[in-house]
Amino acid sequence: MSTRQSTMPLRPDLLIARPRLLKALNESMRDARVAAIWAPAGSGKSALLSQWVATLDADVPVIDASDEAEAVEAIAAIDASAEGYLVVDQVDRAPAPVREALLAVLERGLPQVRIVMAGRFDPFPPSVSRRMSMRELREADLAFSAAEIERYLGDAERTLDTLQAERVRVRTGGWAAALVLLKQVLGTGDDDAVIDRFDGDSRPVADYLVSELLEQLPPLDRDVLVWAAVDARVPLVLAAALTDRADAGAVLDRAVSANSLMSRIDDVYVFHPVLATFLGAEQRRRNIVRAREGHRHASAWFERSGALVRALDHLVRAEDDDALAVFLDDHGYALIFHGESGAVMRAVRRLDPAHRRRIDADMRLVMDVPHFAERERAAHRLAARTASQPDSAPTAVDRIVDLLWSHATGRPDPAARDALSMTDTALLPPAVGLFLEIALAWTDPVVDDDDRLRASERLIAVGARSEAAGPHRWLRLLALESALSVVASASRWVDVEPVFRALAREMVSDADPADSVATRAVFARAAHAFHRGESLPATLARIADARQAVVEPAMQHMARTLTALDGVDRCPGATSLTVLTETIEDELADWPVALSYAAVPWMYSALWHGDIPLTDRILVRCERVLGVRSMEFLTVAFLRRPERDTERALSRALEKGATKVSPLAPAYAWTALALHADARGQESRATDRIVSALMCASPLGAVRPFLQESRRPAMIIRDRIDRLGRWRPLGDAVLAHDRVTSTALPQAALTPRERELVRELPAHQSIPDIAVRRQVSVNTVKTQLQSIYGKLGVTSRADAVTAARELGLL
Repeated sequence: MSTRQSTMPLRPDLLIARPRLLKALNESMRDARVAAIWAPAGSGKSALLSQWVATLDADVPVIDASDEAEAVEAIAAIDASAEGYLVVDQVDRAPAPVREALLAVLERGLPQVRIVMAGRFDPFPPSVSRRMSMRELREADLAFSAAEIERYLGDAERTLDTLQAERVRVRTGGWAAALVLLKQVLGTGDDDAVIDRFDGDSRPVADYLVSELLEQLPPLDRDVLVWAAVDARVPLVLAAALTDRADAGAVLDRAVSANSLMSRIDDVYVFHPVLATFLGAEQRRRNIVRAREGHRHASAWFERSGALVRALDHLVRAEDDDALAVFLDDHGYALIFHGESGAVMRAVRRLDPAHRRRIDADMRLVMDVPHFAERERAAHRLAARTASQPDSAPTAVDRIVDLLWSHATGRPDPAARDALSMTDTALLPPAVGLFLEIALAWTDPVVDDDDRLRASERLIAVGARSEAAGPHRWLRLLALESALSVVASASRWVDVEPVFRALAREMVSDADPADSVATRAVFARAAHAFHRGESLPATLARIADARQAVVEPAMQHMARTLTALDGVDRCPGATSLTVLTETIEDELADWPVALSYAAVPWMYSALWHGDIPLTDRILVRCERVLGVRSMEFLTVAFLRRPERDTERALSRALEKGATKVSPLAPAYAWTALALHADARGQESRATDRIVSALMCASPLGAVRPFLQESRRPAMIIRDRIDRLGRWRPLGDAVLAHDRVTSTALPQAALTPRERELVRELPAHQSIPDIAVRRQVSVNTVKTQLQSIYGKLGVTSRADAVTAARELGLL
């Protein structure tokens, strides 16, 4: 190993003062006579001592125990005075005379003396009495939390967000030395890229570890440490086999005792994440062939132990394509069913082309079920699977995938379904049995809504059973997401809430963007939150990220659309509208589901900003993509031109149950009709329509249709809150929403005719055009305008538009 010199001493002034640690030291001094800080090099011990001493009233120096003369003199002085503070750093490096003198003072237990020590490890022999009088802080206590990392790495020029701070915490383990080094390189490029590249193999971190850790060990101990560290957690038996040393455990125990960024839990050695990454890189630098062989050995060991994820990781690092292909054939489906699809697909991408095409087809076919949204791509994968296994009998999973494919393509195979339904699931692995139950529930013949609801109930039951049966997380998500899709196709949305409740209990915060089932579940959760006026889950941003090439394009577009809609809601303005428009009008603008979610809010926003050309583009796009008979198109057509014929068409669509894609299309439609009736002074009709809107939104607990930029739907609800009957709780929820309570709702100062005229003003029509359109005289329009200007306290048409928007009249 080449000798490296640390390029950066860990200076106390580089670290922030952390109140929780200063408080812990103060409490230790109050409760005991002795406080000790035992932590590895670079944990910030010296910084903490200096910061704590600075909080004391007295002038207390920090003594370096490795300086024999200074340390012995200071210990003798405190022993003679029998009072005051003794603060000693680097205790683990103290010469024998210093240790003996300090131990004598500790054992004497002077009641007026307070001693604070720090070092990498406790160099003194065990003592019950000393332990009883001493409080300790260790590595876990000194590790930076994500919040502390966010404060430390952020400054006036850089803001680290919460997700970045958590990524840093995971990569560095909160180790102070790594954070100091990371702060030096942040700003030298894209922060996300810098964080992703920063680990134990980063040059400054490696330099520091060599000088502060490895070079402190004897050469033979150093070799054992390097070659044993194939994993962050290495069992003793595996460490001995990897190093071919019977005394490997004793060597590693010495490293643990020296607090070398290691610990031992039972018979397993745990390496700090930064140290594990560094030692893995050191293996490759020393002997790449031996490093790969070590990972093959570790993979076999973990596979025998049933730790398949770790076995897969080591096989990838062993770079043995043949062995990796065999492993994926044997365990790929099991890993996906347990929620490790991301790890599987990353491994598949590492294979050579000869293996990759076949295994990629196998794995992705499972992840595409039961929807097969990318039909053409799925067909190619099916062909690739068949071509690669001409003489092989299909597995149970293969037959299930084929059944789902025939159902998705509208060519059901009753014989295949009957054969699978008669399969004894007790003879299948538990995960495959659950997969079969999901497939049978999904492909069950559907005649009416009752059939759909029964299928949904079966799928929810399968999800509940998989939770009880074991960690089949992916299958549980598949069952619940499938149940949501089934019930969403029914007309009775009142039954969808139980599915959302079940999905809400699922942890999807770490969903892998490569997993189509997990991303669909994340989107369902996000859409539900959006409908309810709640914050979107942070995981949606990872799916919407354009750099995530592993996400299905359609799902990514939907996530981006929902994020843009949320932006329009949270930050109303021309910028947010532009972002939403660009998102919808990109290359996937013709994706019906995304457009159905966005159509009505998009039109409302365009009307709010008086962008008439955009409203016409919205109308044309909805007509082409959703069809002229869809409820979404009829609603935006009515909003664009609220006339008798468009009102009649939309009313008929609601009465006859026109086609819709978005579950909230009826709620948006009834709300638009209620606004129109209210503007015309049709009190009773407006009440009936807003109640119908609340009724349609109630199954999802949705407040979104009533939170358009004008807030006028909320005004209608407020004015009729005592007439809402059983839908009043949802009306109260609308009125309690931040978007409504943040600005007082305006009183209806204008007459219905005046309010109707105000809606014409943003379109920049001339007064004669308005008169012709409204079928009144020019003088009538002028008179109404003057009345509007007076009530709004303005003198021009432009100011009237601005005031009307501020009051929520537009």
